[in-house]
Amino acid sequence: MYTYTGEDDGIRTEELVTKLVDMLLLLKTGRELRHLLSSLLTPTELKQVAYRLEIASLLKQGYTQRKIMYTVGVAIATVNCVNKALQQGKYKCI
Repeated sequence: MYTYTGEDDGIRTEELVTKLVDMLLLLKTGRELRHLLSSLLTPTELKQVAYRLEIASLLKQGYTQRKIMYTVGVAIATVNCVNKALQQGKYKCI
């Protein structure tokens, strides 16, 4: 079981995130995951998640932040945010 270690905002955040992750781990196909994500997220949110994963991948490949900003079409602040997360050891699966 996954345990969320983020900040609790008073509405059982840890419990809810843990349930979400457990649900994701039960999915067996990409089609099931795509269906769940499109049910949970707006098209814009899904696009933002996909962009962040692409940004992380490009940063790991050595692309500059400015090149990524123009290539992906996002604000430099978004690239900086993903870069900071990478430096904190996040996006390990990429």
